[in-house]
Amino acid sequence: MKVIIENWEPIEKCEYNLDKSVSVTYGENNIGKSYAMQLIYLYLKNLIFFAKRQLKFKYYYFGAEDSVVRELVIKFAENETTNEKDITQNLIDIFSSILEEDVLSELENSLRNTFGTYDSIIMKNPIVTIEISERISCIFDMKDRKIQSSITVKPVFLKKTNSNFHKSRDGKRRMDIYVFDRNQVSSAIDLIKEKIYEIIRFFATELLSRIQGVYFLPASRSGIYTGMSSFGPILAELSKNRAYIRGTIQIPSISEPISDYYMELSTIRLKQENFCADIAEEIEQIVLNGEVLFDTKKKTILYKSNDTEQCMEMKDVSSMVSEISPITAYLKYIVRLDWPFYRIKNDHEEDHQSSVMIFIEEPEAHLHPENQVKLMKIFTKLAKKPVKLFMASHSNYVFNELNNRLLAGELGRDEYAPVLMKYKDGKSSTYDMKIDAFGVDDDNFQDVSENILEEREMLINNIVQKMEEMEEI
Repeated sequence: MKVIIENWEPIEKCEYNLDKSVSVTYGENNIGKSYAMQLIYLYLKNLIFFAKRQLKFKYYYFGAEDSVVRELVIKFAENETTNEKDITQNLIDIFSSILEEDVLSELENSLRNTFGTYDSIIMKNPIVTIEISERISCIFDMKDRKIQSSITVKPVFLKKTNSNFHKSRDGKRRMDIYVFDRNQVSSAIDLIKEKIYEIIRFFATELLSRIQGVYFLPASRSGIYTGMSSFGPILAELSKNRAYIRGTIQIPSISEPISDYYMELSTIRLKQENFCADIAEEIEQIVLNGEVLFDTKKKTILYKSNDTEQCMEMKDVSSMVSEISPITAYLKYIVRLDWPFYRIKNDHEEDHQSSVMIFIEEPEAHLHPENQVKLMKIFTKLAKKPVKLFMASHSNYVFNELNNRLLAGELGRDEYAPVLMKYKDGKSSTYDMKIDAFGVDDDNFQDVSENILEEREMLINNIVQKMEEMEEI
């Protein structure tokens, strides 16, 4: 699964392979790492919601598309020079219009809630391409409000017949839908609608067989959480519907990923099974030296040190604890597989086990280097679970420790995607950092380290020179 972002504000072109278990974007500040993460999160969130909704029902209610299908069949029946017509692309185009109708409005609302300059952004015609598999991809053009879908399915033909007995013939290579007369097209229309719904379900299953849920943990996790504690739920819900509110009320600008983050932490359900609880427990024991709890009455997360029985709120603990506790709470209480594991088989691909994707901005924030290393050791174990971890980092300790896990064989080369984001002609682009038998070359932190060492040598030489001059005197 791949996502390509083009011409989105600071981004010229960013490309990410979402099939990797651990993806990390490295790069300078203010270059677009978090921007790209938020975009991917919002697109996947809305597509996953669409896919789950479609698989809950056995039939799709056709609105305007019904007349499009009817017109397609009648025009074919009235065309005296054509005995058969390949309508496969027509069905895919109708699917695209359904996707536009069901997804674009909510997606646009999510983007407006998150990016304050959305109207000026779309004037530059930004494009997001999501390649779900070798057989399905979608290109999102938010300026023209269009989705162009590419789906490989068995060809479907309309074919004329002299008998109203024939309805369809579903062969190995193609499906023929027979049309007898322009006044008897209801059967053909129903069969076409069935094929369109098969495409909808195929899209939904392909997506959910890879990613069935997304979670976003922003930078400054503790500040956001404690700052929203008093009025957070109200503000988060109002912020999500800011685009629909009219009048003089000014709704605080809280981006949708941050609203989602706070609402998840405020609506924890303690009794649900969580398959990442063991990872959370390891973070508690090795990094936090304590336990992260949830107060169901106050609707807030708490921390209890191993050295005391007293529970403390996030505003009362150290910066390290307050930054790591939300990550621990997500793994312990929130991240879940509450949708069935979808497995598909086809001629082109192997089976896929569905995963959830966790986006984390700056997991190293407020952590001593030793704890950064400990956390990465633990995160590596998430690669063995149905979890895809997507991070943005400024830390050479994060980079080097993941490199060590790679060399140790604890993180496979097919599981890790280190990506470097850097400027090119005033815009940001991503570059895959190559992995070989000796790990990943340092194309991000090495120059800074060398500059520091060179400066140190120069300063030491200056000191030595001054000492020698003093001795001569």
